[in-house]
Amino acid sequence: MKKILIIGGNGLIGKKLISNIKKKYKLITPKRSKKFNIAKYHTLNKYINNKIDVIINLSGQVDNKKKMHETIITGNKNIIKLSKKINKKILIIYLSTNLIYGYSNKILNERSKTFPKGLYAKYKLRAEKYYENSNLNYLILRIGNVYGDIKNEKNIISKIYNSITREKKLLITNSYVSRNFISLEDTIKIIKKILIKKLKNNKYNVGNENLNLKNIIKYFEKIYKKKVKFIDQSIKLDTLSSQKVNSSKILFELNLTLKNNMYKYLKKYKKK
Repeated sequence: MKKILIIGGNGLIGKKLISNIKKKYKLITPKRSKKFNIAKYHTLNKYINNKIDVIINLSGQVDNKKKMHETIITGNKNIIKLSKKINKKILIIYLSTNLIYGYSNKILNERSKTFPKGLYAKYKLRAEKYYENSNLNYLILRIGNVYGDIKNEKNIISKIYNSITREKKLLITNSYVSRNFISLEDTIKIIKKILIKKLKNNKYNVGNENLNLKNIIKYFEKIYKKKVKFIDQSIKLDTLSSQKVNSSKILFELNLTLKNNMYKYLKKYKKK
């Protein structure tokens, strides 16, 4: 039975992944605390050893700038350093973000140039470079916007949901900002398939639908039969992270078809 270390298992993806694979694999799922922090080499050293077969690093979503740097930069450096010390070649799955592409009006693939706008995206891209230069067995997954629980998420979908259900005005940067979205179920499906299939490459876009905020607002209005009240700041698109991403490479290699979509998800959630 494969032994998998999951870092960042307390988030949306982590909780769902653990519940889906815990019967098939032996999981080690330390929670971030004073006793476990990937930015602290000596605490991580207790978990990365010759018994581990796979490391899945889901961490990185931290609001505090200092902690974000510690988690993404120092944490991934520690993972790489410790992985090089052990005697077998483990697989490291690192969840990056497609925000690293910054702004583009073209459909982007894994070979497209990167122009990260925010600090989070810049740190994620820098960590990617560390893996690329490490000579380790790694996979970089540039994840889109994952949705799966409107009430417990902090993303734009939750904000629109709260706005329309509470009849409050929503402030948005630009209604034509494009993002790539993928359901939580499809994200887990992809990671599960990765664990049993050897991929040909080491860097993949992971997403499904390219939607702008205008599209999503229209979905909500159609399903709830009421208007979303919002203030569009109309910030210039080229100053924002706005892009359309192609994820066909990983779907082809895994022989997967994604059937979930945003409209279906929102409609189903409304019926609950």
